[in-house]
Amino acid sequence: MKQPLLFLAAIALCMSATAQYELTYFNEAYAQFGDGTIIEGDDFDDGIWDDPEFQVDLGFDYMLGEEAYSSMFQIGLGAEFVLFNSNTNAGFGYGSDLIDGEALDGGDPSIIRYKTEGDVGNRIFKIQYENAAFYNEVFSFDGGDGSADQRINFQIWLYESDGAMEFRFGSNSITTPQVLHDGSLGPFILFVTGINIIDDSFEYGRYLSGDPAAPDFTVLDENTQPNVISGDPADGQVYRIAPSTSSVDEMPESTALLYPTITRDFIRVDFDLAQTNYHVFDITGKVVAEGQISPNQQLDVQDLNSGVYMIQLDGINRTFKFVKE
Repeated sequence: MKQPLLFLAAIALCMSATAQYELTYFNEAYAQFGDGTIIEGDDFDDGIWDDPEFQVDLGFDYMLGEEAYSSMFQIGLGAEFVLFNSNTNAGFGYGSDLIDGEALDGGDPSIIRYKTEGDVGNRIFKIQYENAAFYNEVFSFDGGDGSADQRINFQIWLYESDGAMEFRFGSNSITTPQVLHDGSLGPFILFVTGINIIDDSFEYGRYLSGDPAAPDFTVLDENTQPNVISGDPADGQVYRIAPSTSSVDEMPESTALLYPTITRDFIRVDFDLAQTNYHVFDITGKVVAEGQISPNQQLDVQDLNSGVYMIQLDGINRTFKFVKE
């Protein structure tokens, strides 16, 4: 049995002031789309995905609280995503372990595709998991029978207009949920903002629990266990997470700036401390460089592979993203 990369970490609750969110739920006919971009990658084995790692551009700046995000990264099991920018990180997703149905010889394929649609100011980013199979069943874990018969369809929508997020579920053929969900009756659906990747703390975290038709929006803390909805969402079930009409006043942030954000050789970070420790992470969360840094000191990143990285400054609790060409 594999464990989720993001959602099962030992996380300590950080009681910082941050924007608040609320959950609403309703039913709406599921509309599967056949256009958009299909996720593919050189690291897929013969085009078959399992725990795929990929980045997708949203097509607009998506706001969570006061933070803007232009892209998101799939880095865990199921459909587990992280948003990165220069100030803070956020995570959300469906945590049960999914796999391409073609991983089983003769199995029907599972397709991940995405698109952005709508007019400027009212655009919606949509990512769709179509006919997704489950790792435990395909590879006979926890009572799985080595088939790919049980499938699920769902989408995640991000709204430009108000910063809302929706989980939209279509049909499924699930008959043995406890096998698929590592002993639980349903999937783990999570929403977290203000993540500090140094100490695994965060500012705001909630997960869905209880009746899948009318779930609770439960506070996430270090005692949280996965897979806490008591059943699989029915066809047409929608969970909407949106900014609350009331929120806690935000605390002032330290002044800091990273430049350039796209580089081949060096980066500089300007901040208002004499010195602080820094850590550079790749998109999987692995530390690839660390040390001490002074304001406006030049950091050599020539030896890093091309890709997206984050640099965390401990003293001011800030994270910056940069791209190494």
